[in-house]
Amino acid sequence: MERVKADPRAVTPGGTAPRLAFAMDIIGYGHRDPGAKEALRVRVDALVGRVLADLGIPHMDAQAEASGDSTVVFLPSRVPAAHALPRMISAVAERLSRDNQRYQDRMRLRMAVSVGRHGFTEELYRLVDSRVLRQAISDHEHANLALLVTPDLLHSAALDRADFSEVEIKTKESVVTAWLRVC
Repeated sequence: MERVKADPRAVTPGGTAPRLAFAMDIIGYGHRDPGAKEALRVRVDALVGRVLADLGIPHMDAQAEASGDSTVVFLPSRVPAAHALPRMISAVAERLSRDNQRYQDRMRLRMAVSVGRHGFTEELYRLVDSRVLRQAISDHEHANLALLVTPDLLHSAALDRADFSEVEIKTKESVVTAWLRVC
């Protein structure tokens, strides 16, 4: 999996075809010492690799952008979002839970998932950094993962809407609707 430094203004890698992408941000990263930070970055990379393997996507076919405690992963355009999303959410939650069983330093993540063409990296960063997502994971101390899914994905994928709550996210330019799940 190619890993490059994140640029929120970057265009979607791989051309103009829509791509499913997700952003992850490690909770409490800034309060850890440098060794713990590096260990968490390694664990997130391994988690992403395992999730891609669970989806049947070769590492070399995905692209990840990293910036400190955040990672954005773009899946290949050939991967149908509606079919991959339910498996991806399950794989992330399951893999994160397994990872936390192996380490004393519990890793918790905020995650946002969207599909787009050019320049939607910034949208993912805004969602993953939103006050709503931060509050959701803060309110659920037992949870390892809080995620937002854009409405187009929720409606097209075979997701159980009962697992999600509709929320409004205020960004610099607008108010957007997303679907929240804490697990």
